Amino acid sequence: MPPQPRPYAGPAQHMNSSTKRRIDDIVSRLNQISNDLAELAIDAIQDAIHNGESKRPALERSLTRSRVAVEKAARELHGGQAVEMVDEGP
Repeated sequence: MPPQPRPYAGPAQHMNSSTKRRIDDIVSRLNQISNDLAELAIDAIQDAIHNGESKRPALERSLTRSRVAVEKAARELHGGQAVEMVDEGP
């Protein structure tokens, strides 16, 4: 029988409150970056439509891949669990 993967313990298992607060701050900033990237991707699509383009813009693809990577980093810092991405808006 092949070895079973160990459950992901996450980085929060052995961390003091100061470290936890710092990580929470980074996750918050990553969430904001994710929201900013999403807004830029929408802008890129709107610009492409405005310019009569019929294909998905390369810039939007790049922004979306970057947003996914940022969200993955936020999840990793939260112990592999989903992180709620909240758009705090204006």
